[in-house]
Amino acid sequence: KGTFFSYFPTKEAVLGDIGRLVVEEIENSYAQISKKSYSPSRKISLVFGAAVRWHVRNRDLSHLACSLILLHPSSLDSDQANLEVLSEKLLGLLKEGIASGHFSSALRRDVAVRTLIGVYLFTLLTWHRAKWKWDLPENMDAALALVLKGLSK
Repeated sequence: KGTFFSYFPTKEAVLGDIGRLVVEEIENSYAQISKKSYSPSRKISLVFGAAVRWHVRNRDLSHLACSLILLHPSSLDSDQANLEVLSEKLLGLLKEGIASGHFSSALRRDVAVRTLIGVYLFTLLTWHRAKWKWDLPENMDAALALVLKGLSK
């Protein structure tokens, strides 16, 4: 404990650093897919897919972050900058989808972003709490597909 908390002075600092690592994955993925001619729904799925791959590769760190969120919900305040980066990417993709007619022009983008992030976080928490074999990528894809279908025209 002494060594861990000499590098990370608070629980919030741990969550912020873990969030930064996930956001780096998201930004790298976004940079690659934003120029492709995929549908906006596919691009959103790929952005979350990058985050999911990080969580699968770093299950222990992911579990730590999810535990901190559950035990100390206010710790999300320290991760606000990372959530804003994710929100910004999603807003851009939703805007692109509205402009192309893929998503309804009546879509409330702020609500859609909160819903997508909520599905992402809840699916992660469920994966960590599952007492049976539970495939995170498969379940995340299914959950996102359901939401994205509701957003589509």
